[in-house]
Amino acid sequence: MNADVLLLTSRLVSTEIDAPLREALGCPEPLEELSAEFCRLFVGPRPVCPPYASVQRGEPMVGGRAERRLKDFAARHGLDVVVPPGFAVLALDHLGVELALLHHLGDGPVAAELLDDHLRPWAPGYLRLLEESARLEPYVSAARWCREELT
Repeated sequence: MNADVLLLTSRLVSTEIDAPLREALGCPEPLEELSAEFCRLFVGPRPVCPPYASVQRGEPMVGGRAERRLKDFAARHGLDVVVPPGFAVLALDHLGVELALLHHLGDGPVAAELLDDHLRPWAPGYLRLLEESARLEPYVSAARWCREELT
């Protein structure tokens, strides 16, 4: 599993691209355009690609059963899942949280459980939707690369 792809995708779906990341990625678009794309895709008022397992699996609310399942997983394995301040994350079933957790776990049976039980049921389809819906390159490529990593 490519750790850089997991972290980049986690970052891109969790918070807007700032000047240092824009420069590192070589994005020609101005920050305002990147910010508008982040909001269109992930925040809304009616986001095109809400990055939550609950939403993608048709559950009645953000978080809900999907978030409880992830919290139970974390508790069983002694993991403390914390979202950094400033990230646009409403619930722990957010793709960025799950990818960061996968990165943290590395390889092994706990990572395999996270992949099989929490990410693979919804994330590859979601990442395809993101790849098709995004208008700016950083999001298109990261979605494609991450989908390839998860499948």
